Amino acid sequence: MDNQDYKLNSSFSYLVILAVLIALGVAGRLLPHPPNFTPMAAIALFAGFIFVKRYIAIIAVIVTMLLCDYFAFGSLSASWFASKSMFVVYLALLFPIIFKNFLQKKLPLRLHGSYQIYA
Repeated sequence: MDNQDYKLNSSFSYLVILAVLIALGVAGRLLPHPPNFTPMAAIALFAGFIFVKRYIAIIAVIVTMLLCDYFAFGSLSASWFASKSMFVVYLALLFPIIFKNFLQKKLPLRLHGSYQIYA
């Protein structure tokens, strides 16, 4: 099945999903949670697959991260944007969106030589 089979009926549906993803991401990062357990990777993966246009998925991830970092740290300074670690974090969250076509292909996975599983 192609991604076109799952198209939503209206652009309003996309806006609702975008707003819900951003709200869940902000709440998931700002509310108390176990260490290294935030929904950002799941949001990036889901947004990459649900939105047909990639820029909407990128907007969802970037806006969520910027809002979370703003509320968590109080402000976003130029030195914060210049740090290499934040650049790597943002870039890593964009990987599922950037490599969407590669991830959607059904690649055979060989187990024990003769069996194949198609993901």
